[in-house]
Amino acid sequence: MRAREPRWSIALIPLFALLSTGCDRLVNRRGRDPAKGCELGLPSACLQAADGAAGLAQKRGFYARACTLGSLPACVEEGVLLYEPPPPLRDRRRAGELFARGCAAGLPLGCGNLSVFQDQELHDPASAILSARRACELGNRESCWSLGAMRLAADPGEARRSFERSCSLGSVPGCGRLAVFRVSHDPPAVQPALVEPLGRACAVDDTPSCYVHGVLLRDGVGGAGGRRDAAGAQRSFARGCDLRDERGCLSLGVMRFAAATSQAERVAALGLVQRACDLGSLRACAAVGTELAQGTGVPRDLPRAELSLRRSCDGGEALGCRDLAVFIRDGVIGGGPQRAQELFRRACAGGDTPACGEPSPAATATPTRERAEAEPEEPTRRSHRHHRRHRGD
Repeated sequence: MRAREPRWSIALIPLFALLSTGCDRLVNRRGRDPAKGCELGLPSACLQAADGAAGLAQKRGFYARACTLGSLPACVEEGVLLYEPPPPLRDRRRAGELFARGCAAGLPLGCGNLSVFQDQELHDPASAILSARRACELGNRESCWSLGAMRLAADPGEARRSFERSCSLGSVPGCGRLAVFRVSHDPPAVQPALVEPLGRACAVDDTPSCYVHGVLLRDGVGGAGGRRDAAGAQRSFARGCDLRDERGCLSLGVMRFAAATSQAERVAALGLVQRACDLGSLRACAAVGTELAQGTGVPRDLPRAELSLRRSCDGGEALGCRDLAVFIRDGVIGGGPQRAQELFRRACAGGDTPACGEPSPAATATPTRERAEAEPEEPTRRSHRHHRRHRGD
């Protein structure tokens, strides 16, 4: 059905298998216009007419007619067309009803689409899991890896089995999600064999696979002689960043900042880190604030630096609190000693050990180029909900 978050495109379900009935052969033999056959009450003629319709409204009308005439696959197709477009054509509540009707009849696409509707629109993860599980059992390969993502925290065993089933059904993203899972849960010795499926999944725009693929290449996993592949890593991070994955943007920005040889290159790299901040990475916000406050690699901008660090700290990023405390303590940013002490305490409470106790005068903020290793690399962190309308990979 994501999205994900996506970034994902909708490819209409092939209807050829549905058009091989005697009625269709009769329509074709007589040279009858499918639209006319639809008016006469032939569901398969409605499906033919929908396949050749010029616009969404016309296409939806043919699917709605076929659905009324008893074609359950047409009901699901109508639901997809109601779910996706902008208002006034969008009617997700009606789409959910049509998906439920298809699922009740045992259609894998109906159950898969229903799962996404229940999660995104009804905010009912328990029902979404049940629907995804049924769709997976019925053979919907995309629902299998979606189920695995939803079950990852509560039941890693079921998550692994779901990813494995998706991959065995031929889903390239499913194989990528399985590889992402194995990077986190299996011994490091298996990682070289996971580079290839991660790369293939990244090539079809699976963002978690792009990030983990980049991490492995950056760290020298799978390369000849264990050599790091900085160029390959940057390509994977860039693809993830283009797909609005903040970790991809941050990792790409960090790598380019570290390799920069001019201020212009550093400013461009910091722009990628800023994009990660804008996409929701509080660690990236802290990195932007730190570099702008230090002003050693890029022009100093204290008002913007303070805003970025406050955004990070207020969002719960301990590094952001510590970095802001350092600059206030050292007089770079205003606030006074009491404010600095308060921020050090917040950073300590948030798990930043260097901020605990009486901060040393030598304590410094964490520069951007050191954040490549500091950035969390839990590869399943963003693999939970990455939706599109379920129509196969």
